Amino acid sequence: MMKTYKFWLCAFVLLILQTQGLNAQVSNPRNAAHDFSSGSTSSSIQSKELVNYAGEGGLSNVISFCSSELSQLPNKEIMFDENGNLPYTMYGKKIFHNNYSQLELPNANQDAGYPWNSIGPWGGDVTSLASSFETPATLYAAAGLPFIKYDTSSSWILWESLAAYTTGVNLIATAPDGIIYVSGGNTWNFFKSNDGGINWTQLTIPINLRDISAISIDPTNSDIVYLGLASTLGATNWLQILKTTDGGSSWQILNTSNLNVDLGIADIAVWPDNPSQLVAAAYGAFGGGEVIYSNNSGETWQTVTNNLPNSYPFNDIEIAGHTVYLGGGQLFSSQHLGLYTCKLGEFAWQNISSNFPLKVVAKVLVSPVDSLKIYAGTDGDGVYFSTDGGLNWDYSSTGASNFSITDMIFYPNNPEEILIGCKSLAVYRSQNAGINWENYSNGIATLPINDIAVDPLDCNNIIVAFEALNSGGCYMSNDGGNTWNPVSGLPATRFSAVTYDIHGYVYAVSRGPSSVAQEGIYKSTDGGITWTNTGPNIGPLFETELWTIEQTPDQPGLLFIGGNHFGVAGYAATIYRTLDAGQSGWEEVYIGADQMKIHALEIAPFSDEQLIYAGYVVYGGNGSLLKSTDQGNHWVEINNGLPNNCCQTYAIAVDPSNPQKVFAGSGYYAAGYYIVKTEDGGENWSPIISLPSQVNCLASIEIPIIKNREKISLDGDPRIIYAGTSSNGVFLSDDDGMSWVDASEGLPANTYVSNFSDPFLTGVELKINASTLGHSGYSTTIAILEGINELSKEDVLTWNEPNPFSQHTTIHFTLKKNSMVRLSIVNMNGQVIATLLDQKMSSGEHQFIWNAASHGKKLARGLYFYRLEVDGKNYFNKLIVQ
Repeated sequence: MMKTYKFWLCAFVLLILQTQGLNAQVSNPRNAAHDFSSGSTSSSIQSKELVNYAGEGGLSNVISFCSSELSQLPNKEIMFDENGNLPYTMYGKKIFHNNYSQLELPNANQDAGYPWNSIGPWGGDVTSLASSFETPATLYAAAGLPFIKYDTSSSWILWESLAAYTTGVNLIATAPDGIIYVSGGNTWNFFKSNDGGINWTQLTIPINLRDISAISIDPTNSDIVYLGLASTLGATNWLQILKTTDGGSSWQILNTSNLNVDLGIADIAVWPDNPSQLVAAAYGAFGGGEVIYSNNSGETWQTVTNNLPNSYPFNDIEIAGHTVYLGGGQLFSSQHLGLYTCKLGEFAWQNISSNFPLKVVAKVLVSPVDSLKIYAGTDGDGVYFSTDGGLNWDYSSTGASNFSITDMIFYPNNPEEILIGCKSLAVYRSQNAGINWENYSNGIATLPINDIAVDPLDCNNIIVAFEALNSGGCYMSNDGGNTWNPVSGLPATRFSAVTYDIHGYVYAVSRGPSSVAQEGIYKSTDGGITWTNTGPNIGPLFETELWTIEQTPDQPGLLFIGGNHFGVAGYAATIYRTLDAGQSGWEEVYIGADQMKIHALEIAPFSDEQLIYAGYVVYGGNGSLLKSTDQGNHWVEINNGLPNNCCQTYAIAVDPSNPQKVFAGSGYYAAGYYIVKTEDGGENWSPIISLPSQVNCLASIEIPIIKNREKISLDGDPRIIYAGTSSNGVFLSDDDGMSWVDASEGLPANTYVSNFSDPFLTGVELKINASTLGHSGYSTTIAILEGINELSKEDVLTWNEPNPFSQHTTIHFTLKKNSMVRLSIVNMNGQVIATLLDQKMSSGEHQFIWNAASHGKKLARGLYFYRLEVDGKNYFNKLIVQ
């Protein structure tokens, strides 16, 4: 999507979530790591080449970002069920968003812009937790990036010794002698440390492109390790369990031919009392599972699924004493299994979860000092616990009631203290055996954020939208990003986009799954405390994928949302409109072709809200842009001049002063990725730059006071355009798109930038925030507005009230001495639209009542400024006309 921004203008942001390709590799449902204390991938860093098409004929090259390999796989349709649930068996504990960056320290040698700074929120998909045997207070977390926490009082920090070697970390397992094994999941990397994580060795394993889905260490000999490998559609060999007896120097492929060849291994449990006995849980691509047992260290296996319902996936298996516990199920297609138990060696399974509210168990934990205490981590309803061996259960999960659990461990030497790894929400802790849970994530900032928005009335108020596999939500901050809290009034669904309107009302776009709550546009008029789903309500199932939202400060009730139908509603592109902020529902004003998705919407300024541009995504063909000239009633294709095969547009930005000048981020893996430009409202387009990866977001910002670090006059007309990409951070142009430079300083290398906020003013800094998939939120300074307020409080005291206002506002000012005073109203372009005073005035208090309609026509709603000039020195203050 993306946006046009004026200086301090609330041209609200649109979300783009680029669907990742679904290949034959199927991740396991739990990706288990068994220690005994109880990422996803990105392309490699590319050399920099930008091909610039902006010059006359000669097509000048400003900087080159040349990539050795620009080809990317085409996007594919993600597989939802009728309620919008994704198959846990397909994605599981693999980092859901396949766009975590290749780790490097932030690049300090960028070419333009101010540095980006991390602002949180804390969170991310923590898929594995472990603790150190040698220093029990030391904890480890796999969140794509690896993190370490040295004691209870410290924050999590990046585990740099490991992060230097791999990202996409999904499993961590520790042994009593200090040896640590780590899996890179679908990076197919496997690492070992012999010294507690100081130094690392990469081990070679015969995985044949299957993800590593489980690690189990023999508790009596850390050189004996079992690896479970993920399900693979169309597999032709039984590459499912690997074993080493020499610490990883050599590996044996165990004979698991009694399993279906497509199955993957979710978990392997080694019996501590006799490590020659093992039990493994297997799972299928879209469901189904088996349990196999070996009593000879894996040399042979027998199937012990017996009376288990084997049409559901098995996620986790544990042995405590002589009892085996099996958790399973997934939300996809309502494959609800729950928790089963049996005696080791007998395998007569019993269901101990008949009354579970949600029978999707991802992880099981049994107290090491009281085998009657059992904990079941669910995929969407927190942690259930029993104190009587499973006869009765507590389902309250206070503080984590709708969480999706991926892992659980006991804090070393304290079975009353439990840590849980969660999708999106990172790490939570209970200090009273599961009765209450508290956030324990400080320092982990790997949240996949789809969108970020700033309140135009108070820039300290920020909201972000995030999603996990079949869950998600929003975080809000009321102090500029210093602290964050989950928005408790919203359902735990996937959220695509967020925005504020000129009144400070908040809108959040949910994409389901409908089994949790119906998709739609949630609205809050009280700062995010209470929320109402305003629709569009088109059916009880998952029938609409909503990607983006657009509104305008000039007509606050006018909003557009874009997306596509789904399931029983078909698969056509759709645009909805409301004229009253959703109070009377939403009207569908556009229905496009099947397999087409609206990802970008932009209301052009200075068009009386009649001109709207839209970007769509298809998977082949030419063209990906639309426009309407009658406020959305009719739409036409505007694709003349786009490069061939540019069938995906995720980003649009209209020039702040010229509604006919538009920038768009368009491309496709088969065509390349471009920023294209039109100066005639889309009648003709031309590519102005070729980038190494997809352009997800654009921000066109007009700065009337200053241009970066150079002062300019008030009547100047500079523009800065930001472009956020899917794997190359941010690029910047300050010459109307003629040349572009890297502006990613402070971002991890190859960061996936999903969206920009509106620009906002804090002090004398004009700033903008960015959301990322995998690194939470960032903020940067666009410009230091030196000279915007040359008057200090010692010179003059001034304010206006009411603000916002509809027609009249009173401007107050106090002069310390007799002075020459000029009071004027200026618009976003720095143009004077009214001069209210221009005279010599005496010291003391003064006021002027301004009528916003007094110059002949009522001003359009939006953001203005009054400029108070006292003896040649300026002071500016914001005016909001409603």
